[in-house]
Amino acid sequence: MLDTIVMMPDQMFYNTGIYTYIWLLNNNKPKHKRGKVLILNARDQFEKEPKSFGNKRNRITEQHRQWIDAQFAAWQANAACKVFKTSEFAFHKVKVVFWQTDEHAQPMWITETFDVQLNNGNVQKRFELYGDMTLYLTVDCRVGGAERDTHHSEDVDAGAGGTVGIATLHPPYVRLMDLHYDGSKPFDTLVAEYIKQTVAGYAEQPLKDIKKALKDWKLEATYHHRHYIVDNEYIPFDDMADDKAAYINAFLAREIEHPIISWEEYAQLGYEILPNKYFYQYQEPTPSDQLIEQFWALEKQAEQLLQDIKEL
Repeated sequence: MLDTIVMMPDQMFYNTGIYTYIWLLNNNKPKHKRGKVLILNARDQFEKEPKSFGNKRNRITEQHRQWIDAQFAAWQANAACKVFKTSEFAFHKVKVVFWQTDEHAQPMWITETFDVQLNNGNVQKRFELYGDMTLYLTVDCRVGGAERDTHHSEDVDAGAGGTVGIATLHPPYVRLMDLHYDGSKPFDTLVAEYIKQTVAGYAEQPLKDIKKALKDWKLEATYHHRHYIVDNEYIPFDDMADDKAAYINAFLAREIEHPIISWEEYAQLGYEILPNKYFYQYQEPTPSDQLIEQFWALEKQAEQLLQDIKEL
């Protein structure tokens, strides 16, 4: 539907001096315009107002209007007009998750609250994202069950599922443990094994009964894991790329130096049109020796002005 964008001069309006654009839409574009957009640069098509009106210092005359109309009618690329395929404005918006590293290029680790319900499924999901992690678990056993013992215990090996470090807090029945989770055993099995090995009255209880009791207890945790970053990457669309996934993978590999965990593309292509960059012309800066000469010339003029003032 977008036919043409006309880049207008600045300082054309009373209340703002910004550059403006006119978008021309056409839902019945002729064949030679389909899939294309014309950007028409009319930034120089103006003359100065005889008197400023607020921010309005420029105006377009009939001659300028005729020039713009002629460029639009021709609809061809030249010094003031450029024709683009609409796909040249398109980009893939991709959500990327990648590992963060420190200044020594080593994996960065953080400790944060486990902010969802503590159950097998949620712990396993975090493991699938972060890999091995340590949960600092608080188990409040005061809801239901028999009286628990309150003595301090040594670290206990929880078996193939990881190592459980244990300590007892006051008030009674509130216990802490450091649970190393490596995904080899379900979360509730590791916790139940700890309870069975360390809490008086549970040594003879079947694990299934302890797991059932866990549902009545209050479990809270923080966990220590590798740190990742979630960011959005905007990848230019390439209509010549046959394998989109391979194209995106190659782009991310070039642009992101950290190991990528996963990426997911948003459903719709995005579009960004930046008319200024299409007509940008680089200008060499003034050489430093010329700047120095200009500076000294101004210095001499200033000295002469001071001398003339003294002679008044």
